[in-house]
Amino acid sequence: EEDFKVLSSGSTPIIHIATHGFYRDNYDANQMRYYRDIMATDMGREYSPMRRSGLIFSGANNAWLGKYVPSQVEDGILLAEEIAAMELSGTGLVVLSACETGLGEASSEGMSGLQKAFKRAGVDKLIISLGKVHDWATQQFMTTFYGYLADGYNVHQSFQLAKATMMESESFSDPSYWASFILLE
Repeated sequence: EEDFKVLSSGSTPIIHIATHGFYRDNYDANQMRYYRDIMATDMGREYSPMRRSGLIFSGANNAWLGKYVPSQVEDGILLAEEIAAMELSGTGLVVLSACETGLGEASSEGMSGLQKAFKRAGVDKLIISLGKVHDWATQQFMTTFYGYLADGYNVHQSFQLAKATMMESESFSDPSYWASFILLE
């Protein structure tokens, strides 16, 4: 989490994050010790969708399970609200190649969650998933996507070509391997 936050105010053209993402509804959040603990220290602030979604980094298990985390280190749970407060306008693309990184809460302002957080932080384009992803298929999809990008295609073209390549492959033609990924521009 500390290393990710260092990217704020920098100029990183592409950020690829291959870790667990999460979104919890209000009911699930109320059942989790992590949320009960942070709400107790935040004097009853609401469980906003930007607090109920995020990314899991190393060291998060202790915080997630309500165990002790020293105050001088990050807890390893990067909440969407923390991402939204960063300055990432020098980033053209963020790829979140984990399960369900595009989930959130719909409102009149759009979808609140990781996608809103990265857009507020100034990121131009996002690749996120709306469902579960398969590790091996995701590796193939991302390798194919970056291959097209390296060949000079733009992000949109590379994304579409990677999906088409997966559709046409013998091993990964089933939509469950590639269809959950979407590109937000």
